[in-house]
Amino acid sequence: MSTIKKTLVIVLAIIAIIVASLFIARPCPRYHVSQLYLNPQDVPLSQKVLNWYVDKFCPESAPVSRLIKEALAQSIGSDLVNLRSNFPDLVGAYEKISILDAWEKINELKPVLEKTTIGIVDTGVDATNGRHPEFDGVDFGTNDHLSLQDRSSKVPGGRPAGHGTEIAGIIGANNIIGTGGTLIGDSPQMNGLISGVSGLKYTLESRALNLITMANLGSTIDTLPTGSVVNMSFKKTDCRFLVLFCIKGEEFNEATRYFRQAFEGNSDKLFVVAAGNDGLDVEKSVPSNITLSNTIIVAATDLNDERADFGIFGGSSSFGVGVNISAPGIGVYAPAIRGKGNFPTSGAEANNY
Repeated sequence: MSTIKKTLVIVLAIIAIIVASLFIARPCPRYHVSQLYLNPQDVPLSQKVLNWYVDKFCPESAPVSRLIKEALAQSIGSDLVNLRSNFPDLVGAYEKISILDAWEKINELKPVLEKTTIGIVDTGVDATNGRHPEFDGVDFGTNDHLSLQDRSSKVPGGRPAGHGTEIAGIIGANNIIGTGGTLIGDSPQMNGLISGVSGLKYTLESRALNLITMANLGSTIDTLPTGSVVNMSFKKTDCRFLVLFCIKGEEFNEATRYFRQAFEGNSDKLFVVAAGNDGLDVEKSVPSNITLSNTIIVAATDLNDERADFGIFGGSSSFGVGVNISAPGIGVYAPAIRGKGNFPTSGAEANNY
């Protein structure tokens, strides 16, 4: 080998050693930009070398495109809007009631807001021992530990376990983005109806139905703070009109008197009462048959504004002149009971809600 060739080989070897040393000494970048080039032919040689190094030795480095996607997600304003941008089919019920427009209007006005308490008389809320991420940071007030579990099976009206968790999420799931937090770009997380209002402090007070009897209903309601809005998603129907999950004659009349007394004795609270899903006039069920200045009877619709039909075993929404307002009761995206699709961590799990 000639002297010139030997010298060239030595120089190339030295350059290779220097380049290798630089790569070994270079820390892995937190982000890399390989995915910003739409056409691979546009990527410069130096970037190709860096991309090869990152792919080979730095598997935890994230593409800048992911950073951009996350930044865009945070600029959206609420978890529900972020959800809509990724899974528009999941937010139809919320768009039906124009909740995003309502939030925008309220937040533009910037009203002075007092702290709000929402009482949820239902199956309990699955909010202990690894609670849903939607309930992180949510104030659950004076709830006992049994009301922060959602495993009720024998409750008035046959409410299945999980219903209370769904209702709590629809009402008050947290708003991570709206309070300055961050979510991954394709996060399946949603936020509740009241958490989209900027600066509103609220408490969710859960009361598990399986712990409530006619004898302690009044005292249970009394434990909720003055001015509370109380959601009640249960009913009992007169057996003259329904064979299953019903109460007979005088027992129905007694229940009606008892609920009326409880509502009248708590005139400082507003009771939002479900119409029921028996496909009957609300006058035939209690407590939806009670019309007072502090009660609102709510029926269910589908996303076509028709009376909700839950199938042969689920019944259809009750109706009548006693109904004050209707809202979607089908296709409402909400947290599920433990073990039935809750705790999603990626967009791929969103449809399991």
